[in-house]
Amino acid sequence: MAAIISQIAANKRARQKGGLGVAEVSSDKSVYTLPPFDPCFDPLVHNKYIRAVEQKRLLERLARKDEDENDDLAKPKNKSEASKEQTMSEVVTGLAILAFGLFLILCLVLYIWLVLRTTISYEATKKNSTAP
Repeated sequence: MAAIISQIAANKRARQKGGLGVAEVSSDKSVYTLPPFDPCFDPLVHNKYIRAVEQKRLLERLARKDEDENDDLAKPKNKSEASKEQTMSEVVTGLAILAFGLFLILCLVLYIWLVLRTTISYEATKKNSTAP
């Protein structure tokens, strides 16, 4: 045990004097030399994490855009547009009521015409059958 401690102390003294010749590498440096990246390297294509992050951002952006479009459709931009929409809805409702009324009148006219026709043909048949 004493030998280990003496070796540690001797190594410390040698480091302080610079006698061992071992270069110190600070924490912000690396002992490895990396070659430059390939010029065709694209992190969005070759890096799965960056690709996933970008896809997530794109989906969130599309979701926000859809929500904004839905909000724009649901809410009129100003009071004049709101009154225009209300006026248009009143016009459409009025036209629907008018069309339904005309349909009912047409049905009533056709019913009266059929009743009159049937009555006239019945009376004509009755006169023909009583005549000898």
